[in-house]
Amino acid sequence: MVALWGVFFFFLVGLGLALGSFFTASARRILDGVSLFFPRSRCPVCGHPLSARDLVPVVSYVLQGGRCRACGVRISPLYPFGESLTLFLILWLAWHELSRVAHAYGMTPVAYLARFSPEDFLRLWPSWWPEVLGGILLAGVVTAVTLTDLWEMRIPFRLSGYALLATYAYRAAVDPNSLPAAVLGSAAFTFVFFLVYLVSRGGLGFGDVVFAAVLGGFFGPGGILPIILLASLAGLLYALPLLALGKRTRKDPIPFGPFLAAAAWVWFLYGEALGEWYGGLFVGS
Repeated sequence: MVALWGVFFFFLVGLGLALGSFFTASARRILDGVSLFFPRSRCPVCGHPLSARDLVPVVSYVLQGGRCRACGVRISPLYPFGESLTLFLILWLAWHELSRVAHAYGMTPVAYLARFSPEDFLRLWPSWWPEVLGGILLAGVVTAVTLTDLWEMRIPFRLSGYALLATYAYRAAVDPNSLPAAVLGSAAFTFVFFLVYLVSRGGLGFGDVVFAAVLGGFFGPGGILPIILLASLAGLLYALPLLALGKRTRKDPIPFGPFLAAAAWVWFLYGEALGEWYGGLFVGS
């Protein structure tokens, strides 16, 4: 049983790295204004086309010392970071779904692993495929938005457009009747973020406003407040120590996209539990 779960784990690692490579390359290509698929990947400095051995996620970067094999110029560490981020999110998603199935059986995840095989878990695909598909989509959005905001302090409209189309397609595949709520969510999120954009006078980028439509399409109008609160809290926890240490000033811009993406991920996986916990605070008082 342990060996089978080991094989399943390595499959997830391979899947996570492959998806991470695609999401990372897509983020860079969108920033560069080129097709997602053509031309072949190449060194951004010397233009040398990358071969298969240059494109193994994370591994190629480590073995080549973080440099182009042809010209020796250092490659941005954001490439392996993006690949690793997606891998981390995919493994997190898999553990979350496995835990959910285990709890449905009244078991801990460890007990479930000891008693059942990956085949047993896969047989239950009707119960978990919607959340897994949504998680993979959101992992791609989280990775791409984080990278573009870190690379160039912006979230391209093209990226948000692709993500919005994919979000609506996902909602239609899972439940066609949810599309009106998705469109309403996009409108509501965009309106709220546009108001914040006006009030902040540039503190929030317009790319964040457009990206809000994606979050609204994914979560519906009910996700506005919790995602804004979670993202703001994460941003404060990041910024306050830097301000206290003098590493940044209040005038220094901070990319908000990664915090929005992180908040969306947390709300996607734990929104129901967080909502119940928050509601319980008032029920008991």
